[in-house]
Amino acid sequence: MNTKIKKIDFKHSDLQQPYIHLMNYEEFFINQTNTNELQVHVNAEVQDAIRVISIVQLIDQEQLNCLYVMDHKGNYRPATMALHKLFCSLEHTVYLDDKYDVPEIKFFVEAVKKHVPAHMLTRIEEPIFWKMSQSTLINSLRVGFVKANFINNLVHEIFELTQQPAYKQAVQNRLERSNNQFHKGMKLINELFEVYCKLLIIRVDFAFKADSNLSLSDLKSRMKIFLKKVLVNKGELKGIEGYIWKLEYGVQKGYHYHCFFFMDGSKHRKDSYYAQKLGELWKQVTDDQGIFHNCNTSKFKYRHLAIGCISHDDEEVRQNLEIVMSYLSKTDQFLMEKTLKRYRVFGTSTRSIKKSPSGRPRKNLKN
Repeated sequence: MNTKIKKIDFKHSDLQQPYIHLMNYEEFFINQTNTNELQVHVNAEVQDAIRVISIVQLIDQEQLNCLYVMDHKGNYRPATMALHKLFCSLEHTVYLDDKYDVPEIKFFVEAVKKHVPAHMLTRIEEPIFWKMSQSTLINSLRVGFVKANFINNLVHEIFELTQQPAYKQAVQNRLERSNNQFHKGMKLINELFEVYCKLLIIRVDFAFKADSNLSLSDLKSRMKIFLKKVLVNKGELKGIEGYIWKLEYGVQKGYHYHCFFFMDGSKHRKDSYYAQKLGELWKQVTDDQGIFHNCNTSKFKYRHLAIGCISHDDEEVRQNLEIVMSYLSKTDQFLMEKTLKRYRVFGTSTRSIKKSPSGRPRKNLKN
């Protein structure tokens, strides 16, 4: 009797909803330490960028053109607590557009600059501004102007901008790019599960040392050499059957790669050991200018565990694989650093996977 996997309700498009993409987002951010390894780290500027994106998405999807309303006592009350909390959690926003090529950030900054005099933009950059009560008088912005009125005008302006064809087209373009990446990644994973009843999945993050003078072009060329060595390796890594990589940029850590590697889980079990060996190979290829983070050493910290040994019929973990692949394929559409626009930022191994002539046929998860 064939092993069957029940259809899973999760869809890649589900992550289009606000906040859902934030659940595991910090897991894709890493920071350099004195040990020359990479550690998961919550970055303040990245957090602000994510909140700005969520603000614009929420305004657009909920068709909001006002946040605060006055009650019968003359006090300003938020019409939606979700949007209120997002605004109150902001710290630095005005200059995010200088770094990131993200339509939500672009339109948010455009709306702020329209309603704030140029000489007052530094005031908006003070974290205390966004945390002030909505009833606070802001004389320096407008005479007799309370913060609630400023935010309401800002929300209205953002709503108007999100209704423009330019914004709609930008969202559609990046959705298509994200879907292509997601399906490309899942295609490789499903093809591997057709051959192997178990996969040993390894995740390692790679970068250069903070004091390295090597450029983004150097990083890409070294990664190309590294991945080629991985697939032709005759040593302990010869069992790697495929990989998925993603190039990203971080405010504090610079350019870095997130990589997933796949081995036959029936023959290989020491996922953390192989991750360490991959890291050592990276350091060798980069002449010891490279650093890495072995995610498998702390894999049970992840909310959606999708690394380690996974059976083809483990419904829950394979669903986690789809979720994580969706996060991975969507990060560029939320935080695309401008200098990455001219580079390919996502890829998979292209070596043909020979299907096994024996064994029971297996059904793939439907995307």
